[in-house]
Amino acid sequence: MATQAQVLAAFAKEPIEDALTTLTTCTDPPTDRQLAEVAVENSRVDLIEHLLGKGNPTWLFNRKDIVRKQSKPMIEALIRGGWDITENLGGYCGCPLALAIFHRAPVSFLAWLLARGADPNGEPALVDHHGYPLRLAAMLDDTPPETRKLLLDYGADVNFSKALHQAVRIGHFDFARLLVEEYGADVNADDFDPDWICPNSTWENGQGRPLHYAARNGDFHLVTYLLEKGASIDPEDPNGYTPRMLAELAGHSEVRTLLAQREAGSGKH
Repeated sequence: MATQAQVLAAFAKEPIEDALTTLTTCTDPPTDRQLAEVAVENSRVDLIEHLLGKGNPTWLFNRKDIVRKQSKPMIEALIRGGWDITENLGGYCGCPLALAIFHRAPVSFLAWLLARGADPNGEPALVDHHGYPLRLAAMLDDTPPETRKLLLDYGADVNFSKALHQAVRIGHFDFARLLVEEYGADVNADDFDPDWICPNSTWENGQGRPLHYAARNGDFHLVTYLLEKGASIDPEDPNGYTPRMLAELAGHSEVRTLLAQREAGSGKH
């Protein structure tokens, strides 16, 4: 008689027909959930299909790990079994597309997900709940330009995702310009509700409008560009700071001087 451990080992490595035969000899058989774990860990598509064929739901399988592994065969098996590829995976992972972006999946895999129905505006990831796919692609400084362009071409909502704020925050001038000039990003858009932002990351990650971010960073190039594109110098961020005040607090004298000159020119005192 086979032990439970022997059955699990069989499903991990042996042809599924042989593993199923071994299963029939076990007096303490593993649960379907245990078998699902073995299937994902060992990329056993045949076992996934077997378990789904018994009527098990797709949530029995660890979809997060499947996406992290970038396993197209396992994902296809889940889709055939009725999986919603736009599902919020929970655990701050967001939708499969957001999770794949966060784990630096290549653009070819992201395109593959999108071609199978992944949502470019899907559920966000990360602890502050702001990691919409395009925003994630903007905020991760090692994201290839092709990834950002792919999301935009598939209909990622520029203003909904607040991608411009993140492009400005990390100093991606070319991407910020692309968002503004080719995809209509609003240079005066407010950021997300500050109640959503983690308190300990407020100063580091910013709040307010894109100009607040650029001023806080002392990015003279981006500050100048945003002003040229119509960014307003007047609005205060949720803490009551104007862009000029943020530049002053951060010790960015060149940016502070530029913004002070604009304030004087507008008649603001």
